Amino acid sequence: MVAVGAVLTTVFLYFTAIAARSTHSRSPYAIREKHVVPKAWQRIGPAPADAVIDLRIALKQSRFDELEAHLFQVSNPAHRRYGQHLSGEQVRQLVKPSQETSVLVHEWLADYGYSGNRLDYSSAKDWIKLALPVCEAEKLLDTKYSLYKHLDGSTLIRTPNWSIPANLHEHINAVQPTNSFFRTSPKRSTWMAPPNMLKAPVLSEDQAAANAALAKTLAAAPNTDALKVCNATSVTTDCLRTLYNTKGYTPKIPARSKIGFCNYLEETTIMTDLDQFVSKYRSDAKGANIKFEIVNNGENLQTLTQEKLSKGADTEANLDGQTIVGITYPIPVTAYNVGGRPPITGVYAPPPGQMNTNEPYLDWVQYMLAKSDGDIPPVISTSYGEDEASVPKDYAIRTCQDFAQLGTRGVTLLFSSGDSGVGNPAVGDGQCEIFPNPDKPENGMPNFLPSFPASCPYVTAVGGTRGLPQSGDRTGNFNVEVAAGYPSGISKYASGGGFSNYFTQPTWQKDIVNQYVSQLTREEVDPNMFNKTGRAYPDLAANGQQYAVIWNGRTIAVDGTSASSPTMGAVIALLNDDLMANGQSPLGFMNPWLYTTGKDGFMDIKSGSASGCNVAGFPAKEGWDAVTGFGTPNFVALQKLAKKAGDPERGFIDRGPQNGPGGGWRWGGRYF
Repeated sequence: MVAVGAVLTTVFLYFTAIAARSTHSRSPYAIREKHVVPKAWQRIGPAPADAVIDLRIALKQSRFDELEAHLFQVSNPAHRRYGQHLSGEQVRQLVKPSQETSVLVHEWLADYGYSGNRLDYSSAKDWIKLALPVCEAEKLLDTKYSLYKHLDGSTLIRTPNWSIPANLHEHINAVQPTNSFFRTSPKRSTWMAPPNMLKAPVLSEDQAAANAALAKTLAAAPNTDALKVCNATSVTTDCLRTLYNTKGYTPKIPARSKIGFCNYLEETTIMTDLDQFVSKYRSDAKGANIKFEIVNNGENLQTLTQEKLSKGADTEANLDGQTIVGITYPIPVTAYNVGGRPPITGVYAPPPGQMNTNEPYLDWVQYMLAKSDGDIPPVISTSYGEDEASVPKDYAIRTCQDFAQLGTRGVTLLFSSGDSGVGNPAVGDGQCEIFPNPDKPENGMPNFLPSFPASCPYVTAVGGTRGLPQSGDRTGNFNVEVAAGYPSGISKYASGGGFSNYFTQPTWQKDIVNQYVSQLTREEVDPNMFNKTGRAYPDLAANGQQYAVIWNGRTIAVDGTSASSPTMGAVIALLNDDLMANGQSPLGFMNPWLYTTGKDGFMDIKSGSASGCNVAGFPAKEGWDAVTGFGTPNFVALQKLAKKAGDPERGFIDRGPQNGPGGGWRWGGRYF
């Protein structure tokens, strides 16, 4: 006689075994995503089978639509919940995968022997990370990895397509590194010479006269203080503080105010250079410090080695750190040094000399999302980006959604808009193309090249301007600005701007952007070269040409929207300080406010263009434009507008619904 318990146990084990049969035997594999290999990359052979990669699997977020709704409500000054940002735990509950998604994905991974301590997770369990050799990744994703080499000599292990069981397609948003050729390049160009030794390009008499007339017209209400301290060949902290009207503001609660910026590609801010910068340009900030947080094996080597010197390394990090400290002191500054090529140790480590790769933006955003609310600066600037087309669409969308989580928690994310105007291809004769059909990579379609992450609708993109001296040439003092850039033949640098091919145009910018597009003539911009219904950028701008930076103990001049972004971030940090001192929430995701009332606090830029792709590109026009956004900040005006938007007496900040996600609301911008 068999015991009933034994029978039940046998039946249970039988059905458990049936349920545990391999996912791919129940559902055949199918290609999940293809992506064209960018022209600047060339396949040079198969990937080393034992090279180790950090594979990231993005599980579908269960309630992202709800998170997005929260984001727009707490960011819209016309909504009663304006400023009532969510907590980290609230956000994690909204984006964690459904039980079905989690079970199915884990079953699939278990079929290949990946479970338990082989798997690492993001704080919301919506990303799974595992380190594995290429040969195992090829089996898991039914693909073949190859070694690709860029024109600049850098290499990547990638594959143009990857597959998973068909029944998992709706549960997995992305898997990387697979077909992403995103390289995280800094958005700056460096002139390695003291500013006072730079030779400005020679302009014709007609050009100089036209520029002088333009400068006179734009300076109808001149900022005479800026004219005294701003020189077009050496933009200093004193100039920026005067130009944007922050000089008269002293931070009120610096112990609570914070600002952060990101360093990639093994860069760090050299503190001896910062000390020299402060002594020369902001003497009252003597002793200013930067807190470094190391993310995913990032570096903080405070000595410029010969190799670093030869590459001009740490110029970007010095630019960001010196710019922010120079404007915001004594507000605390945090630099996130993110590793781009992390070592993997243990049994899965590759042999010496063999590479492994990761996705640094993803490393950084997951690191930030895991932090407690009080540990995250309310504004963070990033001066890196790449052509949107180099990033697979699904991966770009998912990364952008992770940025949205920080916005919902009250963080303003600023990204440089790019330094190539409407785009400049890495190879060829300047013809800009995208490749919408990965099955026919030879069939390119003429199109401008938007930049990512600037094209993400959940971040604020910062364009660049330059000083326009009253003399009409490119030297001398200035008090007005035009879009950043140089005459043809001098440099390809121009403020980046355009329209995304991945992200649709958000409602908060649609009317204003449509007004701009309707003013464009075919002679100005070929309408077939951009997606007029895509997310348009930049949103705003700041000076980005000829910054005086201390590097290796000497003064150099640096160009780029990588200067504009930290400058704008510094202005927002001061605004947040003023708001929080007044008992209000920081700006957080600022775009809905910016496109309604905040725009009135910016100085319009009406001259210049986002030149690139062998054309003039999008022109600056009155109001918003796709080269400088709404223009450059006027801090005094922004103070009034920001306070008015979040004034509790207007009725927009209250406790809200008592049965909201995770409980009711509380004052101070956080849930209970």
